[in-house]
Amino acid sequence: MCKLACVVIVHAFPVSGCRYWQQGINGQLKGGSLLKHSRAPSGVGPDLTIRQTIAAANATRAHSASFPLHRGADGFMSPRQFAKFYWPSLNKVVDALDKEGIRSELFAEGTYDSRLESGDEFPKGVVGWLFDKTDMAKAKKILGKTCCISGNVPSSLMVTGGPREVKEYCRRVIEVCAPGGGFILAGGAWVSQGNPKNLHAMMEAAKEFGNY
Repeated sequence: MCKLACVVIVHAFPVSGCRYWQQGINGQLKGGSLLKHSRAPSGVGPDLTIRQTIAAANATRAHSASFPLHRGADGFMSPRQFAKFYWPSLNKVVDALDKEGIRSELFAEGTYDSRLESGDEFPKGVVGWLFDKTDMAKAKKILGKTCCISGNVPSSLMVTGGPREVKEYCRRVIEVCAPGGGFILAGGAWVSQGNPKNLHAMMEAAKEFGNY
């Protein structure tokens, strides 16, 4: 019998290694247009991220690195822009880290429904995904055979809902994502305050419904 893992995220999501925000065009896209970033030297952002992450991982003996995927969500840019400006550099980072034995943990902030097919390009076991608002049934269907997925209990529910609501939401997510393994029940984002009973309800749901 297998048991489901449950991660309760408080203040910051769990990091089993080092944590870096992506640089350049596939990161925050601070204060500029896509046109501006399209004129940036090719590879500058990814190469800097790769060097920094490998150095940090070696210094701390980490086996994984966590990346919040800011500004890559559905609606921020078109699929064409995502394929041109965002995905190639992210893919380059993940591939380079994999060659160094470093697993990438990707936090898909917002909704990534239209980006899931790209994530299926990674070899099995190379990345883990933490989803915020993504359709978990779709994520399981597309990524479930190659990636560990986790999420997506809403922070809003954890803060404003009740234990029964939290437990029921967790039950539904578990039923969809747990079969076959490769799923961690987790919050969609971090929680800085809320009802402690909701956290207990989430853990109880993992224990009660997480055997498969």
